[in-house]
Amino acid sequence: MRDAKYRQLIALTIGLLTALPLCAQPPGPPPGDARLEALKLSEATLTDADQRRKLGAAYDQLVAENAASAAVLAARGDFRWECDEHRGAVEDWQAALLLEPTNAGALIGLGGAAVAAGEITKAAALHRQAVMAQPQHALAHFALANVLYLFRHQLRDETHPDEQSVLQDALNHFAEAARLSPSNVEYARAFAETFYGLPAPDWGQARKAWEKVHDLSPVKDFALINLARVDLYLGHFDASRRCLNQVQSPDYQRIKIRLEAQLPRRDETSAPPP
Repeated sequence: MRDAKYRQLIALTIGLLTALPLCAQPPGPPPGDARLEALKLSEATLTDADQRRKLGAAYDQLVAENAASAAVLAARGDFRWECDEHRGAVEDWQAALLLEPTNAGALIGLGGAAVAAGEITKAAALHRQAVMAQPQHALAHFALANVLYLFRHQLRDETHPDEQSVLQDALNHFAEAARLSPSNVEYARAFAETFYGLPAPDWGQARKAWEKVHDLSPVKDFALINLARVDLYLGHFDASRRCLNQVQSPDYQRIKIRLEAQLPRRDETSAPPP
């Protein structure tokens, strides 16, 4: 639940740093303790303040019984952040890192808090630390990629001398997140969308990325519109038409008409748009 919302919520920090990103779930519960997973699942079904209070008390009890568990502390930090208990969330994540310096959930949580505070360089460093600590953690790559993509103007350094090199780094981490979590449509979509920001994108690779989004999406029109656009760039005009012909939702009719207007007549051999 949290990872699907991370990109949307972190985007709100542009021009509105009080918008707060959600944080990562730790990789798993302590050995032999299924209660942590049960509490995480319960968060998705909360409907009122009383339920939230009871769930908070359950987290407090679990922390009391597992004071040496970084996973439990990081999970309570996530819950506190969602409840607007930001100071307590940060304290939990910091305590988790004292116990386990490589806990990706705590590092991502602190990175999200840094974004909300406008500390972008610190946020990127924390997210990179999470990736280095747990390179198989899909959300760590996704969170880092989002920070790189959204704040590319601010994150140039010796290894990323210009905006495009930061974007390429973001693309690489979106790709890794999608590879590590192949059924996650949000990761697949973020990877596919990033190609549009590159100065000389590999449109063949971009098309494969949008095909994956199409395969994963329950509603196909958004992916079809983007497949049509990429086919237009590739000069695959018939393929572009076929994709556009399948788009039925009224939400996409205006962009469908614009793309159709860019297609040459069938007897023309125009080059694809720049």
